[in-house]
Parts: sequence; structure tokens; C-alpha cells
Amino acid sequence: MAKKSSSSRGRITKDEIRLFRETIGSIKSLPDRNEEGLIRKRLIKNSSSPLSPEGILRPGNIFFRAGLSEDNLESLCNGLFYIDKTIDLHGMSVSKATRYVKDLIDSAALPFYQCFLIITGQGLHSPEGYSQIKENVMISLKDLSQVHAFAPALQKDGGQGALYVLFRR
Repeated sequence: MAKKSSSSRGRITKDEIRLFRETIGSIKSLPDRNEEGLIRKRLIKNSSSPLSPEGILRPGNIFFRAGLSEDNLESLCNGLFYIDKTIDLHGMSVSKATRYVKDLIDSAALPFYQCFLIITGQGLHSPEGYSQIKENVMISLKDLSQVHAFAPALQKDGGQGALYVLFRR
């Protein structure tokens, strides 16, 4: 009868450790795929301005209304909501983009939509050096009662040149 190795009893031998190290020697760990989300979570939790019942949280241009759970805010900031509609405002004037967003949200069948992605652009080609469209759209979104929250998009969805918008159900 063969003698059982020490590893069959739950212990790892020195030879097994050496073999394991030789096998994986040059393998590097994968980067954290949710690193951007973790940074956003830290911004929410460690911000100098606490989560107020309603308002913009700096840094990050995150807006939310009373009644939004912290879990939903975190999910929005981490891009976890399904995007029902994408709106691209590139090439529009500030007034046209603002009016377009207001009209679209007012006319949308919002019970069927939960989250929009609004692409405003970063304003890199703007003489002012920032996105006036984004700034004005955020002001307009705050005034629309249908909007429950908004936050800058993840880099894969447009980063600082786009917004996730969450609607009240």
C-alpha cells in the first residue's frame, strides 16, 4: 500500500511550494479592473463635503436628490446601471444642447427608462478651455424633477466628457 503524501492531509510540502514558485515565477497579477470605481467610492466617502440631502458633491460634479440610497449613488458612479439611451451633444451650441436635453427628458417615456448617458464633450476645442455644454446641461438637469441623480461617466463611456443620468421611477 502506498504511503499518503503530507499534502493529502492538508499540508503543503517544501517541494510542492518550490514547484509552485518555479511554475508561476514570471507571472504578474492583473490590474484591478474596478480601480476607477474604487477611486470614485473613496471620493464619495472621503469628500470634505458630506453627502447632503440634495446638492452637488465636490470634487466630481455628482448630483443627487433626497431619497437616493448610497448604494444606488455608488452604482451610478461606477457605471453599473444599464444605459437605456445615449445622447451625443457634440457639435451643438450650448443653448441648442440644453434645450434638446430638456425636451428629450420631458417627452421621454421615463417609466421605461432608468439611465441615460449624455455625451457633452470635455470642451478641449472650446476657447474657454472647459465644456460650457456640460456645465449648462448639469444646471438644467438639476432643475428637472425627473432627474434623481447624475455623475461623470467612467472613462470607457466618455469620462469627464459624459454624464450618467438616473431618473426617478
